[in-house]
Amino acid sequence: MLSLHILGMFALSPVNGRLADRFGQLPVILAGLVVLEAAAALVVLVHAFGTAGLAVALFLVGYGWNLCFVGGSGLLTRNLTAPERTRGEAAVDALVWGTSGVASLASGAVFAGGGYGVLVAVSAGVPLAAFAAVVVLRASRHGSRASSIAAVRDAVAGRTSPSARSSGGSTSRPARHR
Repeated sequence: MLSLHILGMFALSPVNGRLADRFGQLPVILAGLVVLEAAAALVVLVHAFGTAGLAVALFLVGYGWNLCFVGGSGLLTRNLTAPERTRGEAAVDALVWGTSGVASLASGAVFAGGGYGVLVAVSAGVPLAAFAAVVVLRASRHGSRASSIAAVRDAVAGRTSPSARSSGGSTSRPARHR
């Protein structure tokens, strides 16, 4: 079962990189958050599906993480100069793996203190908090909550925001050639 989780974490990285190139990093990150929420929902229902449900949930956790990681890596490299990239990527990797270690240790304490239901609730809350952070950050860039929601919707749909059009720029997506 653990090998399915590892498969989800790493095997589809080339595919996810192509998705990020085609649709943009933010939509790939948001898709990863949706996949993580689906995994959390499946874990809640795992008793109905037995071992097969747990295996699928573990794969989805790995795949959702990979979508977020690949999309985030693309954002990072796009926004740093060449000399900054090595240090930036190293700092982010240290943060990601350090956070993973702390989360692994904390999950044991949460499970011991509150049981499986509390652990699942906390696990489901993390992607929701990340999604909310995206909306808030977009709102601060676009000036209002309504425009922020529109900007996230447009980013997911792959459309250019009005502010990018007026400045002559485009979304973070590379141009597609047909």
